[in-house]
Amino acid sequence: MTTVSDDLFVSGNILFVKDYEFEDSSKKDKLLIVLYASESDVFIIQSLTTSKDKTYSANKFKHGCNQYNSFTHFYFFDKDKVIGSDNSNTAFKFNLDTFVYFNSNVKKIPTTNLLKYKGGIFKNAKLTNHELKSLLTCMVGSILIPKAENDILSEFLKVL
Repeated sequence: MTTVSDDLFVSGNILFVKDYEFEDSSKKDKLLIVLYASESDVFIIQSLTTSKDKTYSANKFKHGCNQYNSFTHFYFFDKDKVIGSDNSNTAFKFNLDTFVYFNSNVKKIPTTNLLKYKGGIFKNAKLTNHELKSLLTCMVGSILIPKAENDILSEFLKVL
């Protein structure tokens, strides 16, 4: 397993955090996707992920960016699609169909806040560059991403 001293905060990394603390002080083991990292901050998808379709639709969604209505913009990971590799360089995919909803889930967190999980934060897998670009393209096209975060992620996407 990777330790905090290794390059955890690299774009595309899927991190496992033991007892991740949310803004309401609740704690839960959580997977996070690192979107972008600067020297002081890490942009993550915090509420990764759910296997529940919150659109209440019987539709079968396509892998990638989906828009259910003008407000429900999300990214769908098909459980049968390889999206990256794990720490053994083995093909990685989620065990269940997975929905990533952008509403209030993209967070800019000071790196020091994630460093407090030393011993409880590990790299689980890494998205392919193509998958990361697709996810970011979907996100920056969503009206649910705050402008400040959207601007930074848009600039990063240009150089990715």
